[in-house]
Amino acid sequence: MTSPQDSMTQAHYIVVGGGTSGLVVANRLTENPDVHILVLEAGVNHNDDPRVQVPAFWTTLLGSEADWQYRYVPKPGLGGRTISEPQGKLLRGSSAINCQSFIAPAQAEIDSWAKLGNNNWDWTALSPYYKKFYTLFATTRQRNSRTSSLRMTDPFSGNSTGGYSNAATVDIATKTRSYAGSAYGVPALQRPNFHLITGATVHKIFFEDTSGGVIATGVLATVNGEIKQFTATMEVILAAGVFNTPKLLEKSGIGVFHPFSRGSTHISSSNIDDAPDIDPRFLSHPADLEIFARHIQTLETLRQTRWEAKSPRFLPYP
Repeated sequence: MTSPQDSMTQAHYIVVGGGTSGLVVANRLTENPDVHILVLEAGVNHNDDPRVQVPAFWTTLLGSEADWQYRYVPKPGLGGRTISEPQGKLLRGSSAINCQSFIAPAQAEIDSWAKLGNNNWDWTALSPYYKKFYTLFATTRQRNSRTSSLRMTDPFSGNSTGGYSNAATVDIATKTRSYAGSAYGVPALQRPNFHLITGATVHKIFFEDTSGGVIATGVLATVNGEIKQFTATMEVILAAGVFNTPKLLEKSGIGVFHPFSRGSTHISSSNIDDAPDIDPRFLSHPADLEIFARHIQTLETLRQTRWEAKSPRFLPYP
C-alpha cells in the first residue's frame, strides 16, 4: 500500500513518529471523525516489502534503510568494539522489523506501578486493555484431541511459568507479520481525518506560555529536504522511539538541566554532510552509575533469594 502524502500543515493533534505507539494513538483518536490527526514519520512506507511481511525475513531489515542504524561509540570495556541498537525507521516503526515475539508482563509487575502512587494503574484496571489489543489463536493443545506427554505453559493462561514464555505476532491465516501496520495503520489510512507525511524528520518542538502553563503548539521538521513548520491546535504527541524522543525533548529545551554524566560532541570533518562524533558518556559519573547498579539483580542474587519472595514476578497473565 502506498501511503498518501498529505499537504496539510495544521491539525488538532500532531503525532511525531508513525511507529508502534504512534499509530495506536492516531488510530484511536481518528475514531472521532471531527478530530484531525497528522502523523509525521521520518521513514517511508514499507508495507509491501516482503522483508516486512514474511516473518522469517526480519533479520534482513537490521542495518538496512529501514533501520536508524544507531551504534555505540567504541568502548574500552568492549575491546574497542561497537554495538548496534536497531530501531525502525519506517512507517509502523520497530514493530515492522522486530522478531515478532510477544512477551507478556506479569501481574506483579503491573501492580508495582500502582504502589508508586497511582491506584488506577494496577492489574485490575489495566488487564482489560491488554486483552483488548490482541487476538489469541487456539493453541496446539486446544486443537489436539489426544493427550500428549509433553507439558507446556501458555503465556496467556493466567499462570505462566518460565523464563522464555512468549507468543509470536504472526497472522496464522495469511502467514504474514501481524504488527502496528496491519492492526492500526491500515484501518487509520482509510479514514479522511487521518493525515500522514513520510520522510518528515522533526527537529524541534515549539512551546507557548499560556494562563494554564506552557503548552506545545507545533513542530519544525525537514520534509524531503524542505524545512516546514506544523501547528497543533490541541496537542503534540511524541512517539519517536526510545532514542529519538528524549533527543527531541533535549533539543527543544526539556530535560535534565544539570546532568551528572555529560557527553561530548566533536566535529571531525570539514564536510557538512558528515555526522559529528557524539559520545553521550552515559553513566560516566559515579553518582549515575551507583543509582543504576543499585537496581540490577544478577542471576546470583536471585539464586540466593528465597523463591517464595520472587515467584509472583513470574506469574499470572490473562
